[in-house]
Amino acid sequence: LVVLPLEVPVFAPIDSQCEGTALAPLPTVSQNGISGTWTPELNNLVTTTYVFTPNPNECAESTSLVIEILPISVPAFDQVSAICQGEDLLPLPSTSLNGVNGSWTPEVNNQVTTLYTFTPSPGECASSVTMEIEVIPLIVPEFSAIDPICPGEMLMELPLISNNGIQGTW
Repeated sequence: LVVLPLEVPVFAPIDSQCEGTALAPLPTVSQNGISGTWTPELNNLVTTTYVFTPNPNECAESTSLVIEILPISVPAFDQVSAICQGEDLLPLPSTSLNGVNGSWTPEVNNQVTTLYTFTPSPGECASSVTMEIEVIPLIVPEFSAIDPICPGEMLMELPLISNNGIQGTW
């Protein structure tokens, strides 16, 4: 009588996956030819240990495989303060405060208020975020015309507030 040792099914490890990513079905045949089934069902929301149970006619033992599920992070950025039209507007950072790399679209525009979208780089487990940067249009102060005066006459004091509400000095 010869007793054969139980063979151990061999499977390639599976890279970490982002939460919600579609998971490919686990193979029902190991790399060393052992057939069987996996339990529990695939879950793309939480890290799970899956158990491979060989079919009854296989001379093999069960084995397990862990699929790590990484949570989706939300990139965080400091809000850019409003600027006046035409003022310098620096490029937006390509790395968030919490370490997510990506890029912004469209390109920064210092002429009009714009909604920018940050898209994480491939492989980052992160969502897209938006940031609106307000660009305040330049307003030209408007004043009523001053009636002509004769030489030596007193000139009235010039107004410190324009007709359209802008305060300033002369």
